[in-house]
Amino acid sequence: MRVRVLRERCIGAGQCMRAAPEIFGSDESGGVRVESDAPVGDSEAEVLLAVQLCPVQAVLVADG
Repeated sequence: MRVRVLRERCIGAGQCMRAAPEIFGSDESGGVRVESDAPVGDSEAEVLLAVQLCPVQAVLVADG
């Protein structure tokens, strides 16, 4: 699994950071950044929850 955040779409709601705090963090401009783009184990489930919770569908995952 690979994780991406579409920065142009992200509104900084923070749902992803609450769902998967080990994977998502905030950058200096208040946006979201991916701390680990290849989660494993329980983190994968947290990332899938983050995808569902994002109000603007800015969190993407792909096989890899």
